[in-house]
This record gives sequence, C-alpha cells and structure tokens, in this order.
Amino acid sequence: MISRLLQVFAGVFIALGALWALQGAGIVHLKPILCVANCTELQGASGQWLLTGIGAIAAGVALWYLARRRSQKPRTAK
Repeated sequence: MISRLLQVFAGVFIALGALWALQGAGIVHLKPILCVANCTELQGASGQWLLTGIGAIAAGVALWYLARRRSQKPRTAK
C-alpha cells in the first residue's frame, strides 16, 4: 500500500519536473494560473526552472526506485 502511494508521488514529481524543465528550456509556454502576486508569463528560457525541473525529475525517479525496491522485498511472516 505504501509503495503504491510512493509510486504515485513519484509520478507526480516526474510529470511536474518534466513540465518545469520544458518551460525552463523555452519549449512549453503556459499562462499563469491562480496567481497570488504579480504573475507574468515566463518569457524565453529560464535556467532556474530548467534546473528545478531536472531536480524534481531526479527526485521522482529516486522515489520510484525506492518504492519498487520496497515492494519487491520478501515479506516475513509474524
């Protein structure tokens, strides 16, 4: 059960990371949604968002790997 939940979180991290990386690379352009402050559309490439996206993808892959390892461990009877 926990490993499935971790896999879902990993998928969310990977999907958001991919979106952020593509926005940072200047490939995807989305208008801001639910702005709280002075929100403007990202113009051109942004190294900060590219690195944030790559970091989120790496964290998602690591979390997915840990969840898979956890689900494959043999369970002992108590």
